[in-house]
Amino acid sequence: MKKLLTTIFALGMVMSLAACNKGKGKSNPGPSDNREAIAVVDIFGVKNPSVLVRSGALLEDIDTNSEQYSLDSNGSGWTYLNQSGYEVDLYTSYSMDFEIAYTLKLVLYANEGYKFTNNTAITINANIETPRTEIANNGRTLKIWKAFDALDPVVHRVIIQGVTEPVGGEYATTTGIETYNCEGAWVQNSTSATYWIHNGNYKFDNGNMFTAGKEYIIKVMVEGRRYDYYGEDRRCTFADDLTVTINGRPATNILIYDDKDSFSVQYSFTASNPE
Repeated sequence: MKKLLTTIFALGMVMSLAACNKGKGKSNPGPSDNREAIAVVDIFGVKNPSVLVRSGALLEDIDTNSEQYSLDSNGSGWTYLNQSGYEVDLYTSYSMDFEIAYTLKLVLYANEGYKFTNNTAITINANIETPRTEIANNGRTLKIWKAFDALDPVVHRVIIQGVTEPVGGEYATTTGIETYNCEGAWVQNSTSATYWIHNGNYKFDNGNMFTAGKEYIIKVMVEGRRYDYYGEDRRCTFADDLTVTINGRPATNILIYDDKDSFSVQYSFTASNPE
C-alpha cells in the first residue's frame, strides 16, 4: 500500500511539472503595433542663416503641414558650437553673426496612429535631405539636425530694386529704392549719394521732369554693414568679383572704393513714352 501511494504521488508530481512547463520556450508577442509608418517628413519655410542676420534666429515661418506629425516649437531652435566645442542654443531674439556655422535642430512628434522609422525620408523646402537624425520614444519622436555652412562676411552679390524707371512727362525720384544681398550683410543705399544723371555728369534732381527718348542714368551708392553676435555695428566688405542687378538687370558700371566697404553703380535708362 505504501508503495502504491508513493507511485501515485510521483505520478502527480510529473503531471504537475508538465503543466508548469507547458508553453515554455514560446515568447510572449505582446501587443501588436498597428501604427502606420511615416514615409516622408516635409518641412517648409526653413530660412538660410544668410537671410536671418538682420532679423535673428527665427522659427516662426517653419511649418510641417501634416496630419501625421507636428513640430515642437519649444524643443526646436538654432544652435552653434562655441570655442570649447559645446553646443549652445541661440535664442530667437539674438541675431546671427558671420563666420559661425549654425545648425537648425527640429523636434517632431508623431501623431496618434503614426510612427517614425529609419526609412522615414526627409525633405526641407522640397529638397531631399540626409541630415543627422535620432528616433526616440519607440518611434514617437524624431530629432533632426540640419547643418549650414558658416556665413561669408564678404559680399559677392547685391540686388537693387524699386528704381522708378523714367517715363516721359513723369518726375524723377529716388524714393523706394531698396538694396539686398545674398550673404546677409546689412547693405543700404546712401540716399544722399543716390541720384539721377542727365547730359553727362549733370545731376538731375528729384522733381525734374523726364523727356521721352532721352537717356537718364541712375547712380546708387551702397554701403555694407553687419552686426555681430553682440549687436555691434561692423563694416562688411564687397568682393572684387561683385555682381549687381538693378530692377533685375545686370549692371556693369561698378566702382568699389578703396576701403571695399562701399561702392557705387550706374545704370542707363531711356525714358519711355507715356502710355
